[in-house]
Amino acid sequence: MNNGQASGTAALAERNTRLTIEITSDPRFVRLAAGATRGTCGMVGVPGDRIDTIELCLVEALNNSIQHAYEGRSDEPIEIEIVAIAHEISIEVRDRGRSLPPGTLEDAALPSPDGPDRALADIPESGMGLAIIKSTTDAVSYRCRAEGGGTLRMIWRF
Repeated sequence: MNNGQASGTAALAERNTRLTIEITSDPRFVRLAAGATRGTCGMVGVPGDRIDTIELCLVEALNNSIQHAYEGRSDEPIEIEIVAIAHEISIEVRDRGRSLPPGTLEDAALPSPDGPDRALADIPESGMGLAIIKSTTDAVSYRCRAEGGGTLRMIWRF
């Protein structure tokens, strides 16, 4: 029976996928980009729990571009490129706003939950996006763009 082989070949072909989306920095478009990302991940066979993580990281990256790079301006461009090859998916988020200060990504860390005096009130409500991204990706990098702004690249293997 070649049915199993044919469907395996078709599934592998679907994993060689590239999707590019451009949105404005309006927070309403974050949901649209998240939905397109979920759909792409599902199409190429990313496991469900990994899809949730990838969506969370994308939303955090987009929110960072909107809040920090563009300082809340809602009419600026953000490009998202999703590439799936074999058992790896990468997402690049590119903006033309204010770049991350040097060392910001490297220094990002989740607060330690340890310690007898650690209270829920001590955990910050915001400012943890890069730490979440850094702790849930297989690789992450940031580079300043010559034309201004930056590119955050996130990679997951599955």
